[in-house]
Amino acid sequence: MALYNAPPNGYEKLQIFRLLNLNIENSVIKKFIDETYHIENEFICQLDPAKFDTAPEYVVLECDRILQETI
Repeated sequence: MALYNAPPNGYEKLQIFRLLNLNIENSVIKKFIDETYHIENEFICQLDPAKFDTAPEYVVLECDRILQETI
């Protein structure tokens, strides 16, 4: 949880969440984590995540909720 809560933006939080490899039932959140924010896809063309937080807030909030229920 400390590692997940440390990043200043949602993009980095989603990368950490992805590493946890949790069983996610919400198909929308699962797609964001598995495909949209997959690190290899992001290197092709991306805004600097340190300057621009491209992760939707509702996705980050849902990941927060999933982690709270898991732990």
